[in-house]
Amino acid sequence: MLRKRRAQATSTWVFPSSSGSLRAPDNTRKNLRTVLKGTEWEGLHPHAFRHLVATVLDEAGLKPRQVADYLGHAQLSMTQDVYMNRGLFGEAAARALEGLRPTD
Repeated sequence: MLRKRRAQATSTWVFPSSSGSLRAPDNTRKNLRTVLKGTEWEGLHPHAFRHLVATVLDEAGLKPRQVADYLGHAQLSMTQDVYMNRGLFGEAAARALEGLRPTD
């Protein structure tokens, strides 16, 4: 659907405003609320899509710098601290410490 929309675009933007300019975030959120109303996705905030993209790219094995560049972050720490999955390392640490027992 996105490829088709892009091919038919008359603007730089895939989802432009009625005048062809960049859409106002409030209007986008309002449209999204309308579309999602009554579905299992009701209440989803558009920013959640950034987290989804970061998670998919992280799980696909992209390096943090690549994910940061795709999301438009100048600071790698922003991507790693806010968007990337930290649970993977925690699980590995838990497995490594599993056999640890206090000495008598």
